[in-house]
Formats: sequence, C-alpha cells, structure tokens
Amino acid sequence: MALSIYHSLHLEVKERNEGEAYETEMFRRKTIAEGVFASQDRLGWSRSRLRGLWKVDCEGYISSLAHNLKKAVRQLGNLTGPPDPAGTPPPVAAMAG
Repeated sequence: MALSIYHSLHLEVKERNEGEAYETEMFRRKTIAEGVFASQDRLGWSRSRLRGLWKVDCEGYISSLAHNLKKAVRQLGNLTGPPDPAGTPPPVAAMAG
C-alpha cells in the first residue's frame, strides 16, 4: 500500500495536536464560536426565513449586525459616567502643582 505524499505532515500535525496547548486553544475557540451561535439563536436567527443564496447571505449579514450591536450596547453599558468633552482644559488647581 502506498503512502500519501502528505503522510509525514499528517503525523507531525497529529503529534502537535495531542498537546495541552492545543486542548486549551480548541476549548477557547469552541466557547467563542458556540457562544455567538447561541446568541444569534436567542435573537431569533436560528433558521433562515428566505430562499436564494443572495437573500440568505443578506439575512446572515443582518444577523451578524444584530449580534455586534448587542455586544456594543453591552460594552457601552460598562462605562462609568459620561465622557469628557474634547479640549476641556485641566482645572487651575491641577496646573499649580
């Protein structure tokens, strides 16, 4: 039986993927990707309601936009207080010290 020209590469990759770093990275990637899909399911994007590749692509873009807006609103809610207006001079007491 002849071996593939990629057999040695396959063995190297198999050996590398048995390490602890690989397991940690795969767990991290899995939780991120699955979290996005779960979030989109909760937003009502579990199934496509349209037919045709172009329409389904558009629906996917809208789904991604909804997910990213949800993340942006969550991050903006973590800010404490309003931002300082641009160009506001420092107080006089701070300049004297």
